[in-house]
Amino acid sequence: MSSRVQPGTRIAVSGRMDLWIGVRDRGEVREICLEGRLAGEAIAEFERASQGLEPPIRIDLRQLLSADDTGLATLRARQQAGEELVGARPLIQHLLDRPEEEPPGESNEAGR
Repeated sequence: MSSRVQPGTRIAVSGRMDLWIGVRDRGEVREICLEGRLAGEAIAEFERASQGLEPPIRIDLRQLLSADDTGLATLRARQQAGEELVGARPLIQHLLDRPEEEPPGESNEAGR
């Protein structure tokens, strides 16, 4: 994980640090940077960290290593709500592009 901590940064920790969440203003855009795993308790922390942010919102996925099915569904919902997803690794992008009705594998986790 990255050791960068910026003003306004919120960090999700559940036992060990699974996800680093950075929230920054980039001019007119609010940027949320995700580093690590978007799964389990980290999903709720991601939702809390981004609650109340004024649009437009960009979610930077360059350092997102993996996401479980619920994490992928959360990102899809955010994208459908008009938030921009940028920088996803090829496997994560493929899974995000997959129609939701396709049956996922048991306990599927992208990037594992």
